[in-house]
Amino acid sequence: MIRVLVVDGDLVVAEALGHLVGRTTGFAFVGTARSGADAFSLVAELDPDLLLVGAGLPDMTGADVLATLRAVGNDAGVILVSNPQDHGELATRLHQAAADLGLPH
Repeated sequence: MIRVLVVDGDLVVAEALGHLVGRTTGFAFVGTARSGADAFSLVAELDPDLLLVGAGLPDMTGADVLATLRAVGNDAGVILVSNPQDHGELATRLHQAAADLGLPH
């Protein structure tokens, strides 16, 4: 069973994703975080296998969440969820995160 934490600043989106995960065979919905700070607390508490992360959170971007998790050695899977208006910013932030981690980009 893949344990999934949903991270999104929009409550409606977070609840919809959590509901979808909970109904999907092989996945267990373990919680919702509404900010990056909440996500880090819940990652430490719940140890999820996968995070579904909104690109825009009240305190940071989804790419910032990914970069911070990797910087502290957390290797949980991360799927960044965005809307079409976020794609340019998301691409920029992912390239920055890759560069910060010394990854080819």
